[in-house]
Amino acid sequence: MSHKIKNIFIFLIISAVIAAACIPAFASLTVYSEALYGEEDRIMSVSYRGDTSLYPENSLEGVLSAEEKGADGVSVGVRKTSDGIYVLTENKKLSAVSDAPYEDVSSITYEELQDYYLKDNTGSLTKYRMVSLSQTISLTGDDFIIIVDADWEERDGIYELIRHYGAFDRIIIRTDEAASRVNEWISSKQESVNVISVYKGNIIFSAVSNFNKMSEGKAPFVQYQSKNYFNVVYGNFFCKRFAYKDAPKAIAPMYDLDLSGQRTDSSEGWNEVIEAGYSVIETNNLVSLVSYIDRHGKSGKALAALAEKACYIPTEAYSQVQRENLTDALDYAVEALSKISSLDEYESAYSALLLAMNELSISRENDTQKGQLNITAGKIIAAVLVGSLILAAQIFVYKMQKERKR
Repeated sequence: MSHKIKNIFIFLIISAVIAAACIPAFASLTVYSEALYGEEDRIMSVSYRGDTSLYPENSLEGVLSAEEKGADGVSVGVRKTSDGIYVLTENKKLSAVSDAPYEDVSSITYEELQDYYLKDNTGSLTKYRMVSLSQTISLTGDDFIIIVDADWEERDGIYELIRHYGAFDRIIIRTDEAASRVNEWISSKQESVNVISVYKGNIIFSAVSNFNKMSEGKAPFVQYQSKNYFNVVYGNFFCKRFAYKDAPKAIAPMYDLDLSGQRTDSSEGWNEVIEAGYSVIETNNLVSLVSYIDRHGKSGKALAALAEKACYIPTEAYSQVQRENLTDALDYAVEALSKISSLDEYESAYSALLLAMNELSISRENDTQKGQLNITAGKIIAAVLVGSLILAAQIFVYKMQKERKR
């Protein structure tokens, strides 16, 4: 065997030892890479009544502006005119939301409605008119969600409208009706329609029953609301138990303190409800929420990338305490990545992991500066293994050479 072949043989043996020492780290990479939720599992934004910062509630312009600003959907109030047209408006006196001198939308035709104008949140008259649900469906994108708040008695008419536009995948009826009655109605229809039955109680068994019924009806969302900060549905264990694949997502109605358990429509409140298991935020603070969701996505990806990088670190060169610190930080990271975590959770996990990795770097720099070896049990074992394999390789080469001479 030539000297060159001998060196290659020894190099391969040493490489095998090093690779074997790194197997646990590489094996972990799959865990961290797959832990980060997919695009379909991200936090979603629902603009309450459209972009009310610029336009009146339930106006077509407000709905389109919300879509343009990045909302995943809107929620709108819907009532029926005297000639059977469904329009976007609240269950209020018509004179409270427009300059029309009528008590109720049902006492005026859609054509007559076009002679009047909507009021903004301050009560001032605007240049915008009331719009039909049909027009709203037609002018919004195919993947833009519209949650319809309407009287339960109007469910059949709204169902026919949804079927006419073939929009069952994105138009959702929201109601206070019991989940059992909702499921009975859904099962009577030829095509499956999405319905949210809102739960307002504080009894854990009733809340679980509501979720189970909504899940059976294949509802995309469930909604829980309360004035009470300590309501069971906002606890840290209720929604989290349902965070499995294809389960309905939980909506947090953040636009009203009396519906969100007194949690504010801001990053502080969003962090809190997300950590409680909610992943759909209904908001009056759309621009800030869209920005929060963007930062949330980038933070999650950065954490996943850092965790993957940490897996390449051969930890046998460091002390047991340092290895434990890195392991704990990695466990924290994968826990955050394995569910829809809040922005705060992602950032905290990232900081903890970065700190653990920096401690390793500082330790290595100190060893280099001192000209000392950081002798650990792992290093001793590795040195013994490498030495033994080199000795074995040399014996093997010697025997091969001797055999060739014979």
